[in-house]
Amino acid sequence: MSTYDFGFREIIPDQTLPEKWKEVTINTGGTQSTLQDIKVPERAGGFTYKDTTLPYTRNRFIYWRISHDVLELVEHSLDINLVNNHVRFRFQDSPILEGVSIQESANSVQVLVPTVSSVHRLVFSHPDTITSKSLQAFSLRQPQDSIFVEASVNCVQQQSIIHHSAPNSALPQLAASYLAVNDEAIFALQYNSGSTLLVRMDYISGAVNAVEIKETTLMTRLFSGIVPGPLLRSKGAEEECVTSLVLHTLGLATYLFTLTQDCKLKLWSCDRQECIMVANLLDLLNMPKPQQGVPEPGRQNHTLRKAVGRDENDLHIGIFLSFTRKNAFLIVKPASEQGYFDLKCLIAVSDNHIGPDNDLVDFWISCSSIWAMWSNPDGETVVRHRRLRDEVTHSHGTNWTQVVPETPPDRNFDPSTQGTVDPKQAYLNYIFQPGKFPLSVINRALTIYRRPSGGSLPTHLPEVSASVLKERVSVVVENEIKNEISDLDITDEEYLEISWGAWAKFYSCCIQYYWAGTRPVALLAAPASDMIPGPLSNNPIGIVCKAQFSLFRPIDELDHLWTIGPGIADLAAFSPVTRPKNVCTPEMVTFFQALHRMDKHLPQEMKDNFDLAIHYQEDPKTLVASLVEGYDSEYFSRRSANKLLAGIVPSMLDEVVHLLTFYSLDHNTATEMDIEGDDLPKKELDNMSYLFSSQLGCNVVAEALHQTCSGRFNVLRNLLFLLQCLKKHFVTIFPKVDVNSALAERLRSRLIPAVCQLLRCYYILNWVALAPCGPVVPTMLDASMQQLNILSMRDKVEGADAAHLALRGHRSHTLLSLFLTSKSARYVHNLMAQQSTELDLLSQWHTSLLPFMTIVGKLMWPSSYLFVFPEFLLTSCQYLLVEQYVHLLKTWCDGNVHSREFILGSVLLDMGEAEKACDHFLVAAKGVNNESFLANHLAQPNYEDELEPTAEHRLVLYYLKVIKLFDQLDHSDCVLRVVDQAIRGADIYDTEMATLHSIKFHHLLRIGRHAEAFEAMHCNPDPSRRQDSLRQLINSLVQHRKLYQLISFSYSDSLLTVAEDVMLIKARSQDLLAADFYTVLHALHVKHRNYRKAASIKYEQAYRLSREVNGLASLKQQVRCLQTAINELCLVPKEYQWVLKPQWAIRNAALSSVFSDYEPPNQSPKRNYDGEEILPVDVKKKMEIVELWQMRKDSEVLLAKMELVGPEAANSRVSAVAHLSVEQLVVVLYSQSFFDLALRLSSLHELPKGSILEAIAGKCVSVTRDDENEANSSWLGYNYTSDVACGDGSVSSVAWKYLQKCLKHHEVGRQTELHKAIVVRLIKVEAFLPQWLIDSYKNRKAAELLRVLLMAGRLEEAGQLSCELYNAGMGHGSKEFGMGRGLHEKNASVWLPHNLLQWALKELEAAVEQDKLGAPFSQLFEDLKDLQSKYIGKAKRMTEGMKISTKKTAKTK
Repeated sequence: MSTYDFGFREIIPDQTLPEKWKEVTINTGGTQSTLQDIKVPERAGGFTYKDTTLPYTRNRFIYWRISHDVLELVEHSLDINLVNNHVRFRFQDSPILEGVSIQESANSVQVLVPTVSSVHRLVFSHPDTITSKSLQAFSLRQPQDSIFVEASVNCVQQQSIIHHSAPNSALPQLAASYLAVNDEAIFALQYNSGSTLLVRMDYISGAVNAVEIKETTLMTRLFSGIVPGPLLRSKGAEEECVTSLVLHTLGLATYLFTLTQDCKLKLWSCDRQECIMVANLLDLLNMPKPQQGVPEPGRQNHTLRKAVGRDENDLHIGIFLSFTRKNAFLIVKPASEQGYFDLKCLIAVSDNHIGPDNDLVDFWISCSSIWAMWSNPDGETVVRHRRLRDEVTHSHGTNWTQVVPETPPDRNFDPSTQGTVDPKQAYLNYIFQPGKFPLSVINRALTIYRRPSGGSLPTHLPEVSASVLKERVSVVVENEIKNEISDLDITDEEYLEISWGAWAKFYSCCIQYYWAGTRPVALLAAPASDMIPGPLSNNPIGIVCKAQFSLFRPIDELDHLWTIGPGIADLAAFSPVTRPKNVCTPEMVTFFQALHRMDKHLPQEMKDNFDLAIHYQEDPKTLVASLVEGYDSEYFSRRSANKLLAGIVPSMLDEVVHLLTFYSLDHNTATEMDIEGDDLPKKELDNMSYLFSSQLGCNVVAEALHQTCSGRFNVLRNLLFLLQCLKKHFVTIFPKVDVNSALAERLRSRLIPAVCQLLRCYYILNWVALAPCGPVVPTMLDASMQQLNILSMRDKVEGADAAHLALRGHRSHTLLSLFLTSKSARYVHNLMAQQSTELDLLSQWHTSLLPFMTIVGKLMWPSSYLFVFPEFLLTSCQYLLVEQYVHLLKTWCDGNVHSREFILGSVLLDMGEAEKACDHFLVAAKGVNNESFLANHLAQPNYEDELEPTAEHRLVLYYLKVIKLFDQLDHSDCVLRVVDQAIRGADIYDTEMATLHSIKFHHLLRIGRHAEAFEAMHCNPDPSRRQDSLRQLINSLVQHRKLYQLISFSYSDSLLTVAEDVMLIKARSQDLLAADFYTVLHALHVKHRNYRKAASIKYEQAYRLSREVNGLASLKQQVRCLQTAINELCLVPKEYQWVLKPQWAIRNAALSSVFSDYEPPNQSPKRNYDGEEILPVDVKKKMEIVELWQMRKDSEVLLAKMELVGPEAANSRVSAVAHLSVEQLVVVLYSQSFFDLALRLSSLHELPKGSILEAIAGKCVSVTRDDENEANSSWLGYNYTSDVACGDGSVSSVAWKYLQKCLKHHEVGRQTELHKAIVVRLIKVEAFLPQWLIDSYKNRKAAELLRVLLMAGRLEEAGQLSCELYNAGMGHGSKEFGMGRGLHEKNASVWLPHNLLQWALKELEAAVEQDKLGAPFSQLFEDLKDLQSKYIGKAKRMTEGMKISTKKTAKTK
C-alpha cells in the first residue's frame, strides 16, 4: 500500500442546503426523572468500507454524532449520489455514551450503541445488497439509496435494557463496543465505582449475556454487603477512576483495555472477567516523577485509541496523557509471551507547539502516524499530524505538520473599506456566495435579527431556495433601515451609515450561528487498519463538527512547501509522489523561503490592487514594474532587495524553471490523449467514470482545485515581484554576473514573461472557481438545446440538460462545480483511465484526487489546445459569465481565439444581441481551418462518405451553420451579412453555392427587398432552385401588392416561361375572387405584348368564375374579364382572334390545374364484382375554340344578368339568375320589363322576339289605360326611351313610340312576325290598333293583317281594310300596300287576297243580317260589295285589253 507523507488541507464541502432527516424514536426503558441530570459529552466518529474497488463503496463513508440521547448517522459518497442518507435515532430518555462503533460484516453494516440504560445493535443492509436490488438504476447513474433508507425501529435487531434497582444507583459513565468473531457484539460499560459491566450479544442465537467485572481485594470481599460501598474505597480510588476504554480481539479472545486517572493501563480478559495485566505508563515517558508519585493531572481525561496493522493481532494502542504542565502521546503494542501480556513502547511524543491552554478535542493513530485536533481559547481548531517512523530511513519523525485549515468567513468583514458603495449588494454577494454560509444558518440569523423590530414573518421560517431567502433577507434588513430612519430628515451619508450598520448587524448574526455550527466534535475517522486502504491512506478523512463536516485533502509537495511557512528546513519529509523527483530540492526550499518573505513584505493593499488590475486586463509585467519602481523609494530599495533575496544564487534561477514547469497545466498537442476514451476497456472505463461524480465529489474537487489555484496564484504573484526586484537590483544581488549576460537576458525575456502567462492562467482558473452561476429558466435551456442541435453537437445536449438539472435545485453552484457536475466531466474520467491507475489505489486520494484535479485543471487551462471547458460554457446557459470569461482571455491568450469568439457570439445571440453576435461569428470564421473545435463541430460535411473538404468549403460549411443559428431566430439582416461573406469567400464551383444563393434570396424576400431577391435568384446556378425561388418571389410580391414590381423585372426567356407557368399554376389553385395571380399573369403578358395569351388568361378566369364561384362579385368579375379579353383580341390579327376553351372538370378545376391525376379526397377507388380496382380510362376531350364573337355574346349575357340582379342583390337571387340559359334569361328579362336587353340578346342569339314585342304592347296598353299609376310606367326607366320622349311627352305616347321604335328596329325586311305578335296582343287585350301599326302592317302584308282581324272578330276594321285593299288594287292608295300603281295598263299584275276579301264580305253580310236594330255594318257591307264589283269589272277590262294587245304584238312579229 502506498503512503502519503506530505501535507493536508481542509475542505468544507458545500453544505448550504438543509438536509432532510429521518427521525426514529427507540424506547430504552429509561425514565425522565432518573436520567434528566446526566450530562454526557458530544462525541462523533466515522466509518469507511473495506472493499474500495467498487464504485458504490469506494470513497463512501459514514459519520456519526451523538448529542445527549440523539444519535445522528450520515452516509456520504464522493462517487455516487445518495438519497435518504440522514437519520436520527432518539433513544428516549437515555443519554448515549461514548463508545458508539460501526462495524462491517458480510451482508450488513452494524452500529453498536451503548446508552446509560441500554445497549443496542442496529443492523442495516450492506451497499452490495442495495445495489444488487437496483442494479439497473445504478447503471443509469441515478441516485442510489443509502443504507439508512429503511431506517426504523426494526433496525434494532438486538438490545438489552440495563436495570438499575435503586433510584440513586450509579449509572455508567464510559462505554466501549466491539464486533467480535461470529458477529458477537460486546459492550463494556464503566461505572464510577470501578466496576465494568460486560454485555455480550450473540447475533446467531440472539442470546444476551451481562456480567460484571472488577478488581477486588480480600477485605472488600469480606465486608461486601455489610459496609457501604463508599467506605470501602481506598484513598486512591479517585486516582484509579477509569477514563477510557478500548475493546479488541486478539486471536480468539476479546480483551478490554482500561486507562485510569493514575496513568495505569489495565488489560482485562472478557472471557475470564479478570485483570491480566497492569502497566504504569509513567515508566514509559522518561519524565521526572514528582514526590507524590503521579504528576498533577490536567484539565482533560486520559484517552485511549487503537489501530490495527497487517492483521487483527497487530494491535497498536494510542494513549493521550494530560498533565498540568505537559501533554504526551504514547504508542504501545501489547505483546504476549507464554500467556502473559506485556507492553512494548513504540514511541512517546509530545506536541510542544500546543500551549497548556489548548484542549485536545480528539486524536487518532495508525501504525505510521498520529493525528491530534486541538481547540484554542479563541475557538479556533488546529489539526496537527506527524509520522511515527520514516519508511526509508527507519527513523522517528520529529516535526508536527499542521493541516492547513479552510479559510472561514471573515468575522470582521467590512466591504465599506473596499470602496463599495452599495452595502446591500456587497453583503448579499458575500453571504450567498456558493458554499459560504449554510442556508439554515442564514435562516436562523434572519429569525433572530427580526425579533427586536417585529415583522410580519413567522418565528420559524421554512427552508427555501437561496434566491427566495435572499429576497427575504433584503426585505427584513430594508425594513429595519426604514424603521430607523422613519420621521427623520437625514443626508445620503447618514443613510449609508445606517445601512452599513444594519447589514453589519445581520452579518454578525450569521457569523455567530456559523461559528456555533463549526465547533469541532471529533475527527472523521474509523479506527485505523492497514488492511483497509482508506481515502487518505490510513489518515483521518476530515472533521465532524456540531452542524457540518469537513474533509482533508492531500496537497502536492510544492503546495506543501508554500503552506507550511518559511521556517521549513527538514527535507526528509519530502518524498515525491506525483511529480519528478528533482522538484523538492534544498534550492527550491530556499527559493520558497524567499517567496514567503516577499509575501510578508507586500502590503495587503498592494495585493488587492494587483488582483484588481489583473481582472481589468492590465499587463502583469508592466504593472509589477511600475509598482516596484514607483510604489515607495524604500519599499523595493537595495537594502530591501538584499533581505528579500537572501540566499538566492544565480543557479537557483533553474528552480524557477522547475517551478513553472510544475505549475504549467498546458497540454502539448504532441502528447494529445484520447479524451473520448474510445480505445479504453469498457470495464475499466465504467469503474473510472464514477470517480468523484457525486454532487459531494464534484464539490470537493472544485473546492480543492480552487484552493490549489488560489495558492499558486499567490506564489506566482510573489515570484513576479521577486524577479522584478531581482531585475532591478541585478548587479547588487549578483555582483559577479554581467547585467548583459545570458542569465540576465533569460530573466528578462523568458522567466518574467512565462510567470506573467502562468499568473494570468491561474487567475482565470481562480475566477472560474469563484464565479457564481445564475438561475436557468426552461426557455434558456430550450434555446441552448436548439442551438446545439443546429450546430450538430447533439452529444452536448445531454450535458446541457444535466447542467440545467444541477441548477434546478436550491443549491448554488460556481462555474467550476457546474462544469464538474455536467457531462463534460466524462473527459476527466477518460483521461484518468488512461493513466492506468490500479483500482485499489483509486480510493486513496493522493493517487486519485491529485491527478483528477490536475486533469480538470488541464481541461480548463486557458491556453490549452483542448476546448472542453469552453464547449461546456456553450451549454451552461450562463451568458454573462461566458461573456466575462471571453473578455478576460481576449487580450493575452492566443490559443483558440476564434473558437472563443464563436462561443461569445452564440451567447450574445441567445441574449438578443444579434448584430454583435454576427460580428463575432464573422471574426471566428478566420479560425475554421486551424482550430479543432471549429473544424470538427462546425465545418464537417453532413455525410461521412464525402471527401475531405477544402479550406474554402470548410468556410462555407461553417457559414451555413451560423446561418442556421440566425435563421432559427429570424434575424434576416444578420443572415444576409453572413451569406454575402460566404459567397465572396467560396469557390464558384462549390457544391453549396446554390444553397447560399437560395438562402440569400429567401431572407431578402422575407424582409421585403424584392429587387435584390430577384438578383439573388437570377444568380443561382441551380435551375430547379431558381424556379422554386421565382415561385416564392411571385407569391410575396402579390401578397405585398407590389404587382408593378413583379412585372417590371427583366426576365430571361427561360425565367419568363417559368414565371408564366408558376403564376398559372398559382392562379388555378388560388381563390378565384382574389385572382391576384391571374391579374399579374395578365399584366405580364400585356407588358410583353402577347395580347392573345393575355386574352386567354382573362377568358379562363371568367370561365372558371362562371362555373365555380357564385355571387354578385363573381358576375362582376366575369364581366370585367370577358370585356378585357375582348379588347385584347381586337388587338391581334383577325385570324388569331380566338382562344382555347378550358377543358378540366368543373368541380375540380382549381386542383386539377395543378395535379393532373387529382382525385377527390377520401374517395375510395371503384371496384368490380371480383373486388379488383377499376383503373380510370383516360378520355381525350376535343379542343374547343372560342372566337371573338362568341365572347361578345357571352359578355352581353353577363351584362344582362348584372342588370337583372341589380347592384345589391342577394346571393340566392344571383345564384338563380347566374344559372339561367339565354332563352330563360330572355324570358326573365322581358318579364321584368328589361326589353332592350331581351331584344339585344335575342338578336345576338337569333331568338324569336315576338313574345318580347307582345310584352311591350301589353305594357303600352296598361300605360294608356292608367298612366297615373307608376307601377304601369316604371318599366320605361329600365329601357332606353330618351329618343322617343318628344311631342306631348305623355307616358302613353312615349310607351307607344318606344313600341314603334322596337318594331321598326327588329322587324327584318318585309317580315311581319313582330307585327302580327303586337296585333294579336292588342286584340287580346281589346285595345285599339295604332294607325302606325296598321299602316306598317298593311305595307308589309295586308292579307295577314286582314286574316288576323277576321279571326279576332274585328269586322269593322277588317271591312275597312278590305275596302282599302280593293281601292289599292284599283290604283287608289296602292303605295300604302306596296302594290305599286295598282291595276294599270302598264302594270296590270296585281294580287289581292280574294278569299280573305270574300270571307270579310260574307262576315259583313252575316253581321248585317243578324243585326235587327239597324245596320252598323250595312254601309260598310254595301261599300265593300260595291268596291268588289268595281274591282272585278276593271280587272276584266284590263284582262281583255291585255289579250288584244298581245295578239297585235304577235301579228306584228
